[in-house]
Amino acid sequence: MRSRLAGTTMIMYKAETYLVLASLIICAHGAFKCEVKTQQSISDYRLSSRAVQGILFKNGQGGGGFQAIDCVCEGTSRHVFDDDLIEKFPTSDPKWEDSAVLRVRDCKNLELDLSEYDGDLPQTLDRGALIIENVDEMRVLSFKYGFRSNEPKRNEKAFSSIYFRNINMTAGTQLDFEEKVEVLLHQVRMTDENSDPLIVKSTNSIKGINPIIRIEECQFNLGDNLQSKREYFEIEVINEHQVEDSTSECSKYYDYEGEVYFKRNTLSKLGTGRFYVNGASKVIVEDNLIEVLELEAFEMKQVEELDIVRNIIRNDRARPSFKVEYEKDISKCTNQPDLPEDRIKGKITMNRVWRVRKSMAEVAFSGYSDEEKLKIAKKIKLEENAGWGFCQCAELNAKEDQANLLIENKILRDSICASSVTGGIGKRKSICAGSHPRPFLGSLLNAFGLDSGTPRNEVGFLFPLSIAWTTFAIGIGRL
Repeated sequence: MRSRLAGTTMIMYKAETYLVLASLIICAHGAFKCEVKTQQSISDYRLSSRAVQGILFKNGQGGGGFQAIDCVCEGTSRHVFDDDLIEKFPTSDPKWEDSAVLRVRDCKNLELDLSEYDGDLPQTLDRGALIIENVDEMRVLSFKYGFRSNEPKRNEKAFSSIYFRNINMTAGTQLDFEEKVEVLLHQVRMTDENSDPLIVKSTNSIKGINPIIRIEECQFNLGDNLQSKREYFEIEVINEHQVEDSTSECSKYYDYEGEVYFKRNTLSKLGTGRFYVNGASKVIVEDNLIEVLELEAFEMKQVEELDIVRNIIRNDRARPSFKVEYEKDISKCTNQPDLPEDRIKGKITMNRVWRVRKSMAEVAFSGYSDEEKLKIAKKIKLEENAGWGFCQCAELNAKEDQANLLIENKILRDSICASSVTGGIGKRKSICAGSHPRPFLGSLLNAFGLDSGTPRNEVGFLFPLSIAWTTFAIGIGRL
């Protein structure tokens, strides 16, 4: 059923009912109400400036006013968003083919069954944006709209940006993305305790797109038993951007693009290698809460700017938790290194862990001179990482003439820990030099009545205080 409104074309397609074999079970697919809207603004769809830059606007449209297909789920029955949705679109003006955005929203129960990466919908909405948001229960049967097309430039005839916002996922799945300008997962939550993990994979190689992955305010933290924590999330980002160079002894060298933002998420557990990035201009890991962190859970290679800041890790079972690798000349182009020393910078600061050890982070170098390694080590900020335990004042390396020794010393020397004399928390280098902070934590315990009959754990801290200190530290960090 179709109707025309002023400035809007509206379509309705009825619930589809069918009988399963000879049984009396009836399955119903809910109806979508889809409107072709004109003169839409960026704020209406909360598109980032990068996503807008990646859209191929048609017929005079632009960021100041564009056309969109806006589909709303009607009723509470199961809705299926599949490749056949295109058959329900109107053929009258304004033509849906000229739209820059497709949005599917406000669904009680939604299934994605998008199996044709080169189907009519992504090809017709060439380099448009796809938004799926506000879904109480979502299950992914197939999602191939994240793949690139078979076009020579490989980012044509496909969606340029894909957003998932405010979604409860009832089952784990793998979401693959290739050559996307921006991928956003915002407030995505896992709701089934026995679910497989959500796996996000992004692969990019086309120069000039500079892809962004943003995973923000998501919840992958079901279950309460620390020892049986399951993994509900995994990410792999591979950027292989190369530049043609006819003047060099080799034809190509790497010139890394791509940004990854992982902010304000909660995770039950992050296993070994589950946060993997190979090649990026920037990676920001900030303000996350992770219950259990396994050995080398964060593995990052060829990242020019790396920030790991203000994360809370309640149980780092093995170290190093963060493994960072730099290789100067993968392409063996002596005239043009893939990752020269002057492009590397980073910081691992203000994180809260069980105990700060010099093995907390490992930085590996390949192809750099000893002088270049030291320069990189001096540039990387490793300060104000805090642990629950007493300061270990005898663990520093005697020399700092090697990059790895300097990094280990910086992790410990500039950390925050507790004085074994007063119990107060302060900077390790001050405490180990004999300047002890006031025992304000003891006063705080007494004020809250937590010191009466509370046993001390093996590192000399009152465990209930970890929650208070965590809250305080995050609050200070966000000021």
